[in-house]
This record gives sequence, structure tokens and C-alpha cells, in this order.
Amino acid sequence: MKIFASSMAVTLAVLVFSCQTNLKENAEIPPIFTNEPEMASDIMTPEVLWSFGRLSDVQVSPSGEKILYGVTYYSTGQNKSNRELFVMGRDGSGKLRLTETKESEFNAVWHPDGKRIVYLSPVSGEVQVWVMNGDGKGKKKISQVAGGINSLAFSPAGDRVLFTKDVKVDTTRADLYPDLPKADARIITDLMYRHWDTWEDGAYSHIFVAGFDGEQILGEMDIMPGEPYDSPLMPFGGTEEITWSPDGKQIAYTCKKLKGKDYTLSTNSQIYLYDLESGETSNMTAGLPGYDKAPLFSPDGKELYWLSMERAGFEADRDRLFRLDLVSGERTCLTPEFDHSPSGLTWGNDGNTLYFIAGMMATFQICRLDISTGMITPVTAGD
Repeated sequence: MKIFASSMAVTLAVLVFSCQTNLKENAEIPPIFTNEPEMASDIMTPEVLWSFGRLSDVQVSPSGEKILYGVTYYSTGQNKSNRELFVMGRDGSGKLRLTETKESEFNAVWHPDGKRIVYLSPVSGEVQVWVMNGDGKGKKKISQVAGGINSLAFSPAGDRVLFTKDVKVDTTRADLYPDLPKADARIITDLMYRHWDTWEDGAYSHIFVAGFDGEQILGEMDIMPGEPYDSPLMPFGGTEEITWSPDGKQIAYTCKKLKGKDYTLSTNSQIYLYDLESGETSNMTAGLPGYDKAPLFSPDGKELYWLSMERAGFEADRDRLFRLDLVSGERTCLTPEFDHSPSGLTWGNDGNTLYFIAGMMATFQICRLDISTGMITPVTAGD
């Protein structure tokens, strides 16, 4: 008995020491912030390139006076990255770091009131919604969504929020063989079990709608209950594939509602319109065989715009800009002679000008489309 007690004491001591050592090591891992490039010559080496921060997800405040953005920094030594949030004036002045953690904050947006910033962060253990003042103060977690959140977008009035999260739909290996919890084999009986580097795991990205009382996100409703489909599209789709109507009563989203071989051989995604009052979902792009994605309502909510590829099964087809009159049902291609692919659709303040980015002569340029005349004019030029 004494031998057993002594062994237990030694074991516990080793475990405590090990835990303390791991905690100490984790605490001593430096956060990844800015990196100063070490240039031994004028040669641009991979190490120098990786020392630069990567700018992304620029968001203009409702007043148009401030710019919110994220910068991702990399550490080759730690083999990982970290993303932080910043804000500055529209003229580039008053740059301010808003976050400074070892975790990556992302999907940051201005709340419609223009005073607060809402973002996603895994700092609490799961990715949840956080809010802070425009100066980075007053950070507070405002969601408790089981399983975490992938992306979010506030309604125009700011009283509702849509978010995406993974929902288990299919039967998995663990369901079939609960006595083998550590097994890592895959049971594959059909296509499409992998898209690029993303494996099918029985879970699908679904869109949820919840209320927001100004302090907390309350309740959640899956608008795709039981569906074995992803929105946004896997593996590269993002928040640009889901949007609110101006009155906050409808949600337009991109989804490819196909399975197995049909899903594998076709790129025929559709734009679906979900009505929050009736709970009904309608297909807005039936008859268009290629990719349909990136929906955007007109400012008055009477029209729907999106990007469409002409052929199914051709991922590199040219994107065309389409418009749907939601009253008459008339569908129009607005770029039949434009030999480039638009992306990043954004409305101008006049409600009649649509701005977008297009790859032209191996460069990306900003263009504008006059909705009333159909004329497309490059806004930028050069290298």
C-alpha cells in the first residue's frame, strides 16, 4: 500500500510539473504582431515577404469618415499567423490598433449605428461574436452559440443578425462505430468527398437568424433546417454570398443544392431568397446553368443583382453581372459585351452607380456601371 501511495504521489507531482511547464511555455510564446524585415541585401527573399503584414476586409463606417480593416502577420518560427484589427480616418490619419491578442480577430463590421464595431474572435475558446467601441474600448462577448460561429452580418436596422455555423446532418463514422472513438478512417460511398483541400465531414454551413437587443444576440433559427448543403459555398465562399434586403425582411444567399455525382460534375449554384415573415425559400436563378453567386439588393430593394457564369462544370468561366426585377421577374444581363469578370459589387451613394473590380490586362481595376445607361467606365488605370 505504501509503495502504491508513493507511486501515486510521484505520478501526481510529474503531472503537476508537466502542466505548469506547458502553461509556462504557452505563456512565453510571443504574440505575432508586426515584424521588421531583416534585409541583408536588396534581394527580396521569401523571409522578407513573409515579414510583411497582409491587409484585408476593409470596411467603411456608415458616416464614411472612418475605415476599419484587418492585418495578418506571420511568424515563420512559430509556423502560424495572427490577425489584428485597426481603424483610421478616411484620409489615412489617426491610425489606431483595436485588438492585441494571440488569437485572430476577423469578420469585423460596423454596427449600423456607426458607433460600435462587431467582430468574431476565438479568444473565449470558441468563435463568438464580440462588440467594442469605435476606439477599441469596452470589448464584450455578445453571443453564446454552441459550436461557434463562422461569419456574421447585421440587418440594416441593426436589430437582427444572420450568422453561419456548421450543422451536423449526415451520418458519420462516429455514429456507425461509437465503440471506436479514436478511429480516423474515412468511409466514402459517394462523391463529392473532398473539394480541393476540404473534406466532407457530415456537417454543413447553415445560415441562422437571431435577434439583437443592443447587448446580446438572442435566439437562433436555422433557415436551412435539415438541408445537406452549404451556404456560403465550400471551400472558398465568404460573406459576399449572403446578404440582407434593405428592409431586413429577406435574405438572399448562394447555395448549390445538389448531391453526389451531380454536385461533383456541375457548378450550378443558385441564388435563393428566404422570406423571414413566411419562412418560404424561392430560387431566383432557375434556368441559369453555371455558378450564380454574390447577390446584392438595389438600395430600394426592388432589384437583385448577382454574378453568373454561363456554363455548368466550368469553374473558370467569365462572370457576368445580372439583374432581376423582383416585381416583374424580368432578368437582364448587364455586361454582355464586357470581356472581363466583375467582383466586389458595391453601390455608390446615388443609388444608380454600381462599382466593381475587374481583372484587366493582368491588373485589377475599379470600374463603375451606370445603371440607367448601361455604360461601364474604368475608374482606375495603370500597373
